[in-house]
Amino acid sequence: MSANCNRIWILRSGDSDDDEFRERYLYPELQAGRLRMGWGGQGMALQDGTGFPIPKEQWEGNYKNAWGENPSKKRYSILRRLLEIEQGDVVVMPKMPNWREFSIACVSGRYTFSVGEFVDGYGHIIPVHSASVRTFNHRVDEDAYAVSSLFSSPAHWSPVTFTFKERIIEAARNLLERESIRSARDPSSLAQASLDDALKKAAEVMLRKESPTWSGDRFEKIVKQAFKNRGYEIVTEKYRRYDGSGSDVDIIVRPPSVAFQNYGDESCGQGSARIGPLKGPGLGIVSV
Repeated sequence: MSANCNRIWILRSGDSDDDEFRERYLYPELQAGRLRMGWGGQGMALQDGTGFPIPKEQWEGNYKNAWGENPSKKRYSILRRLLEIEQGDVVVMPKMPNWREFSIACVSGRYTFSVGEFVDGYGHIIPVHSASVRTFNHRVDEDAYAVSSLFSSPAHWSPVTFTFKERIIEAARNLLERESIRSARDPSSLAQASLDDALKKAAEVMLRKESPTWSGDRFEKIVKQAFKNRGYEIVTEKYRRYDGSGSDVDIIVRPPSVAFQNYGDESCGQGSARIGPLKGPGLGIVSV
């Protein structure tokens, strides 16, 4: 079992405010390898018996027969995207099983249709590897936070959307390799992780540009300027505080918001550089 992870699908299933129905019916179906989507009553399959797509006019007629009303103009085109999902793609399901969490899984085959006993109206099925299903709280770590950040974007409010964003693909790969984590992490550690990630990426860019003349002093100057450009105040550049583990704090900055105050002491191991926050109103820059 492996994921292509070239495209991440965001599939919304179940009424947005009905956690109980998702927990009781849709989530167990997902864990059994069946990701069920709505607008799928009896006779409303998107394909005929030979696997060919049913024409829009015919499907809309089937919809009216099943529900007694005409579907919205875009409903068929939205659902028809399900036929594009392939084995190895990755699917992400917001609010599955509840509003605090999302689930992610690897697709095991092409679209099928079957109306279940307790899930009438959810006949559209994307098969997934049951062993690949993972569930995460939105705030469990930076990867979960990155994936769940898509859910608030208007581009992904539709029930069936996809993304090619490299950061989301990377985060999805990471999540699929872990066990489910359904408890939230302290927001302060998420903020720390985000700062670490931003600093790491900035350092990688500068290293590629400046590697012939790279030095520890040059790194500290670049870090200092990066914080100044983002509104941080340089409290002192002469501070020295050895942590007893091979690192020291060289610069202290004060963030423009109180959101990142009052962390405990941290340091980093040899051969790395990161933001090491100090108790009080400042952040210490740890370099080794």
